Amino acid sequence: MALVYHPFVNMTAMRNRVEAARYARAVTAVPITVDQPADFALLARSLSRAAMRVGLVAPGFRCPPRVDGATRTIRRRQHGGVVAVQVHDRSVLAVAADMIDGVIAINQLGSADAARTRTALWDAVAYDLGLTAPVEQRRVA
Repeated sequence: MALVYHPFVNMTAMRNRVEAARYARAVTAVPITVDQPADFALLARSLSRAAMRVGLVAPGFRCPPRVDGATRTIRRRQHGGVVAVQVHDRSVLAVAADMIDGVIAINQLGSADAARTRTALWDAVAYDLGLTAPVEQRRVA
């Protein structure tokens, strides 16, 4: 599997994620735990960059939420906010979904904008985790 240069990706982290995905064969088999804070940081950086690329406010991310029993909480601030998610004993996909929904909630997007943004953020997360190849932009004459 060849790695492609991407200006916003830490190549060491990407290689590690590619190797993990290669051996696990399923994303849900590689849960984020409190023993792996680098995985949470990689997701947070990836989503922040992707949100800024599409012109949105990138919230801060933290774990765990301050509310007992909550899997995700959102605190709004004047210029953005903080999304806190529970990562212990949850899969990468569940944590990423909560973080993406937090970005959409902080930016107070309508349904059409939220759908486009959700797709863009999932593409960025999947690429940064090494699960997909970059999408090529083809020009039509």
